[in-house]
Amino acid sequence: MKIVALGDSITYGYPYLPEQSWFNMAAKKFNVAYINCGVNGDTTAGMLRRFEQAVAAENPSHVIIMGGTNDVYGAERPGTIVANIEKLIRLVQQCDAAPILGIPIPCNDHHEEAILSLCRDGLKQLAAKMTIPSIDFHAALVDSSGMRIKEEYHIDGLHPNEAGYQLMGVIAIEALSRLL
Repeated sequence: MKIVALGDSITYGYPYLPEQSWFNMAAKKFNVAYINCGVNGDTTAGMLRRFEQAVAAENPSHVIIMGGTNDVYGAERPGTIVANIEKLIRLVQQCDAAPILGIPIPCNDHHEEAILSLCRDGLKQLAAKMTIPSIDFHAALVDSSGMRIKEEYHIDGLHPNEAGYQLMGVIAIEALSRLL
């Protein structure tokens, strides 16, 4: 078994090192081979461009895909983001690996969060349509308003702090325990 996580800075573990990311924490818990393919600033289009080299070449058994936040900050449309994630899921399936969809965390920028919310809805519908599992990181980190990341879990309104990454790791471990 080998798990690859494909994503952006939130998969990477920014502003820390990948060793402190939610993904590395979860993968170590299961004592499996794993590769963190999170790239700071990456978009879903960037993930598509690097898929063959970063993911397919690794021969994974499972691939966790999470992205879209940088797309939103770059003014990409929700439909395009969801379509790119669907393409990534299909590429994972073509590699005979099991895709797992990560639902992006909230951010504190009102305009971007409203668009991210549309993306999350689309991603949840996509997961249901394609009958693939998802890990809902958003539900764990969103505040009672439903529009912001909880104060105790972020450093800049966008990226988790250490406590945020630890909570994401716990959520991933719970979800992966049901899947692996």
